[in-house]
Amino acid sequence: MKKIIALLILTTTLFTACDSLKSGAGKISEGKISYKIDLSSSEMGMLEKQLLQMAKLNISFKDAMMKTEFDMGMMGTTVVVDGNTKSGLMLFNAMGNKTAAKMTAEDLSQKEKAKGTYTIEYSDETKEIAGYKCKKAILKMENGANLTLFYSEDIQHAKMNTDFTYSEIKGFPLEMQMDMNGMKFNMVANSVDGAALPADNFSMAIPEGYTETTMAQFSGMMGGGAN
Repeated sequence: MKKIIALLILTTTLFTACDSLKSGAGKISEGKISYKIDLSSSEMGMLEKQLLQMAKLNISFKDAMMKTEFDMGMMGTTVVVDGNTKSGLMLFNAMGNKTAAKMTAEDLSQKEKAKGTYTIEYSDETKEIAGYKCKKAILKMENGANLTLFYSEDIQHAKMNTDFTYSEIKGFPLEMQMDMNGMKFNMVANSVDGAALPADNFSMAIPEGYTETTMAQFSGMMGGGAN
């Protein structure tokens, strides 16, 4: 269970399409994308597999704001990041135990450094995902892993790097594939909604019922129990 909690946090803090917003209708910089997640590992137990089958991932973005919501029924995380102020908020709910941590510019910088170095190979291969034409890129990581992205240039992410976006790739990923050390990960969008989002969708206020801690304290607790 502790491994699946660590995975949930990593995945969140690493995404009824409208016809008028599909490929060729112009770029959008605001909306919500829903993803289906397929993750498997030889080390996973039955409970972990059942939780992942219920997993839902939504990514909302507006200007320099981004929000990721990973819901697994019994537990979930929400992360909101403001690219202008270089700040964020992480909310973690595990079976009613609610923790909140505000993210500083240093926290976000450390997360970016954790990506490590990589090179990018672009491919001529394309595919349509959720009504959008996507191009293929392969990121070769310094740890030996390969991350395959299918991204749409018609969906422009916020002006910042996140666990799901890379500044060198001029578009938003609608599919991510990775196979590393027996862990197979695939995330593909099943819907893209380009409707306008209210500002309070990206609120940095800590909801009632959450206990506030720091990212360092929270990461220490999760890191110590995820091995």
